[in-house]
Amino acid sequence: MKKLLFFLFTLVVLASGCGKKNTFTLEGSIKGLPSDTILVFYQEPDYKLDTILLSKGKFTYTITPDTFTIFSLLLGEKQILPIYADKGESVTLNGMVGEIEVKGKGENAQLAKHIQYLNTLENNKTAVMAAVDSLIKTNPHSYSNIYLIDKYYVQDSLPDYNHIDQLIKGLSGIIKDTPYIIDLQNKLSEKKELTDHRYVSNISCTDREGKTINWNSVKGKYVLLDFWASWNKESIATQDSLVPVQKALKKISLLLSASPLTWTKRNGWRKSFKETPHNGNKFAISKAGTIPLSNSKA
Repeated sequence: MKKLLFFLFTLVVLASGCGKKNTFTLEGSIKGLPSDTILVFYQEPDYKLDTILLSKGKFTYTITPDTFTIFSLLLGEKQILPIYADKGESVTLNGMVGEIEVKGKGENAQLAKHIQYLNTLENNKTAVMAAVDSLIKTNPHSYSNIYLIDKYYVQDSLPDYNHIDQLIKGLSGIIKDTPYIIDLQNKLSEKKELTDHRYVSNISCTDREGKTINWNSVKGKYVLLDFWASWNKESIATQDSLVPVQKALKKISLLLSASPLTWTKRNGWRKSFKETPHNGNKFAISKAGTIPLSNSKA
């Protein structure tokens, strides 16, 4: 009987231990949130959405991950915080939005360390970017690289696609195989293809006298393609200001081709174009006979 009781007790302990190891718990207290709901965006192993409800700024969020899982917390406009969830682990968050302390192990501890270090350099962009590069290159197996690449490169107003591509090439295979990096690589390939074919193979213009100008007739000349919004006063002023520039640069054979970007009702742009003060040529561009980017032969 004693052996049987001991055996049953052992099973209960093992069962409870296994239950704890299969779950991941995120808990904490965050101040300064715009609402009592946090949007959860899953990125690994699959894309999906969830929500966390807060009570007086506090919350507990428990999941049972089948495998290593990455999700991000959207904490208003000021911060997006990635969380790395694995079986048997937990993470605690405390602080204000924008200044959150992350307590955890493994990838969470490493990312918290990276963020804390980069925050000390935030007033020096050159130093920050150099540090980000160094962190990515010296930790090719870290999931933190997804956050670093996205925050400091992809979200930049003028992303350096070639540099992003080089950073991705240095990552380990397991990081490259995440859905986010796969999608990013596909987008980079599209950008590269567009860049490699960034030229106009055919140009057709109608000047103010009604004369048609084709690509062959402008050989040896500098051509300025000016796209302007005929509904915007600043755009009109900028477009008109190019006329004296053209006159001043006649010696270098500068051709100014101006195209209004006004799309209202069917053919409504034609009426707007005729009634709006403008200078330069009315022109149309097409690429190897495809649909014209602009068709203003009014």
